[in-house]
This record gives sequence, C-alpha cells and structure tokens, in this order.
Amino acid sequence: MKKQIALRALWVWCLGALSHLAFAPYHQAWLLLFTLPLWLWQIQHKSPRQGGFLSFCFGFGFFVTGVAWVHVSIYQFGGMPLLVSMLIMAVLAFYLALYPALVGYYLNRFFPLANWPRFLVALPVLWLASEWLRGWLLTGFPWLNLGVSQLDTPFGNYLPIGSEVLAGFMLVLCCGMLAYARYQKRWALFALMLIGLSALLPSSWVKYRGQTLSVALVQGNIPQSMKWDPDALVKSLYKYLDLSRPHMNADMLVWPEGAIADLEQNQQGFLSQLNAITGFRKNNLVTGIIDYNNQTHNYYNTVIVLDGHYHYGDANRYIKHHLLPIGEFVPFGDLLRPLAPLFNLPMSDFARGAYRQPNLKIGKFKGAMAICYEVAFSRQVRANVDKDTDFLMTVSNDAWFGDSIGPWQHLQIAQARAKELGRPMIRDTDNGVTATMDAQGHIRRELPRFVAATLTDKLPLVTGQTPYGRFGLLWCWLLLPLVIAGWRFRLD
Repeated sequence: MKKQIALRALWVWCLGALSHLAFAPYHQAWLLLFTLPLWLWQIQHKSPRQGGFLSFCFGFGFFVTGVAWVHVSIYQFGGMPLLVSMLIMAVLAFYLALYPALVGYYLNRFFPLANWPRFLVALPVLWLASEWLRGWLLTGFPWLNLGVSQLDTPFGNYLPIGSEVLAGFMLVLCCGMLAYARYQKRWALFALMLIGLSALLPSSWVKYRGQTLSVALVQGNIPQSMKWDPDALVKSLYKYLDLSRPHMNADMLVWPEGAIADLEQNQQGFLSQLNAITGFRKNNLVTGIIDYNNQTHNYYNTVIVLDGHYHYGDANRYIKHHLLPIGEFVPFGDLLRPLAPLFNLPMSDFARGAYRQPNLKIGKFKGAMAICYEVAFSRQVRANVDKDTDFLMTVSNDAWFGDSIGPWQHLQIAQARAKELGRPMIRDTDNGVTATMDAQGHIRRELPRFVAATLTDKLPLVTGQTPYGRFGLLWCWLLLPLVIAGWRFRLD
C-alpha cells in the first residue's frame, strides 16, 4: 500500500510539473485538459488524507517548477548560498502546494462519490476558493492562477466577462467533465460542447474610437548590481536620456520602475530640467522613482509624471500599494534582518499607497498604473480603472529574475489584465519584457530582453467597458444555487 501511494505521489508530482508548461513562455494551455483529469482520477476513492496528500504532491510539482525563478533573485541578488536559496524556493512551493491539498482533502471529505456534484460543482468551486485564498492570505500570491494560462484558448473569452477567476472556473469545470467521463462517457461530449460554446463567445467588448496615443518605452538594461550604486546613478540617468532623445515627439515617454534610483527630493534639479523639456514639447514623461516623507520617515515606491506642471509632492503620481514580501517589506523585520543579506536588500522597507488612486493624467488622456507585482492582482487593477480610463500601464524591474521564465509569466499576467478590462496595456521594464498590448491582450510590439533600446508604438484607444470592468465578480453569486444543489445531492 505504501509503495502504491509513493508511486501515485510521484506520478501526480509529474502531472503538476507538466502543468506549469500551460503558462508563458511555453503556452501549452491544452496540457491542463489532460493533467487535471488525470490528477482527479488518482485521488478518486481515496481517504480525505490520501486525497489531500496526493493533491499536495500535484501542487508541489506545479509550483516548484512554475516559480523556480524565485531562486534566481535569492541566489544572485539576495546573497544566499545556492543550497539555501533552493531550500527557500522549495519552502515557498511547499506553502503554495497547501492550497491544492485543501482542494483534494475537502473534495474527498465531503464529496466522496464519483457523481456530478463532485466533478461539476465541488471541484470548480473549491479550486476557485483556493485561488482566492492564495491571492489574499499573507498579502497574497496570485501567481500561476489557471485562468491566466487560457488567454489564447476558448476559455480566454471569459476573461472580459468575469476575469481570470471565471476563465479558471470554466477550465476546471471542463476538466471535471472529462474526469467524470471515466464513469459516464457522455460527459466527454459535454466537455467538447463547452469548449465549442466558449469559442463562440465575443472576444472583445469594446470598440476602437479612432484615436491613438504615441508612446516611447525606454528599456535601460541597467544591471541590477549597479542599480543602487550611488556612483553609477549619473551614468544610468544619462543612459535613459540618451535613449529618450530621439523620441521626444511621442505623446508619452515611459521609464521603468525605479529608473531614477534615488530619492525624489534629492533629484529636484534633474527633474526640473526634464519637466521644462516636457513642458516645451507639450508631452509627458512617466518615470519610477523613490519618495521619502520627512515627517513619517516612510519610503514609497512611486511613479511621477513630468508634463511641464510637475512640482515636488504634486497629485499626479501613483504610489505602490501591494508590496512584494521580502523585496519591498520584510515581515517581522526586527527578527529577520540580522539573519541574512536576503532580508537587507536595497529599498526593502517601503510603506503602502492607497488601494485605489486617481488615474495618472497624461495630457488629455488618463492611465491606470500598476507597479510590478501589483499587476497580478486583478481586482486591485480593476479598482483603479473606470469608464474614462484610456489605457493601462505597468512598470517593473524584472532584472531581479535574471534569465528565467519569471518575466515571461509577468508579461502574460499583464496581457490578461488588458483583456479583462478591455484597455490597451503599456509595460515598461528595466531589461525586458517591454511591450505594448491591444485591448484584447495581444502583443503589438515588444523589445528583446537584455538590450538597451526604446520601443515606439501608436496605441489605438477604445471606448466601452467589459462586463468584468462594469460588474466585477458579481457573477459569483450565481454559483450559490449550484452549490446548494451540489451539497444536497452529494451523496446520491
């Protein structure tokens, strides 16, 4: 018996590891239609503990391969030995795997029979709940949510209707049908019908309005080892200036997160000169910078707009709300900071901005900003978008993740936000992937990674709102009758 469980555990671990190939940069979303049903078959007719354990193994395989890029930042930039960095990454994957484990445990605990309440109600609802919990608990880590992987599949049409949550729900529902087909074969046909009907849904809910925004996104490719070196600051600033000069006729130039690696108050001379140039040319320069409040002694990860009207402390700015644990704040810092260099990374003690902030004013246009990690939080991005928002922006410094798959996953998440909210997206990073996206989340233009260059584009603007932009997650209440019926008949 123990040998059988061990072999099953290895098998479901492999299924989990294969599942991460559904996401960027591999884009093999179809794999989930095989790996998820195969996982479900392995936990069928098992005790709740066995179901939870096998589901944990599935989740561990999924996350230890899918978020392996975390190891790069810990090892290369956190000052930790290779073995320790890999151990920390494994601990993170262990924690994240607890959420699929809960799904397997409660599925076998309360829905043990191979019937429709198990596969068509409990499974997608429990998976939805587990992703919500993972995106909220301990400030949240909504990375590798299944709905994001469905961007270019029929289930991607649910993104503008109900966000990645609905796309993931319908995917898992389809996988539940395929798993149920082992017991009642007609459900394989129903699964195919669901895929076909999903493909017929509108892929766009907005219309182009005949206006464009010309943008120039500067990718400085400043090595992370130099970014916070005071002796390299002037050289970095001139590099950004040199990359910007040929494109000063654009409506908006964008520099990435922390492009000006100094306190805003210390760079007033430099900013005043840039502000005068943008005022003269009647355009805008958006840049990341660090602000410091002398009264509260708080640091803020900030984006400011230089448009000829800039002054220190003006309202046309965005302050990052959702901070990255360890990278931007250290939980229990007094205890952890003395232990290792990892807990003393440059600028790892920020304060939060407000959850909802006004859009940045870019001339006559309005842009909703998300800094780096924040773009992974769908509901927060939506909270900062209204019917008058013209476009979405995200700036990031993905140099922390080296030559790993992390930045590609980050880009895919930004694409999902564009499609969910029906707005073109601008993504500017220090060393890639810098790109522009249309309102359906399709890449328009992108720069190669690890080059210093400027991407230019004329971004088509749209009018209208997606159902998700208008109503959010109100559709979740429609699941209540289904949940009640599933609970009522779970043992029939």
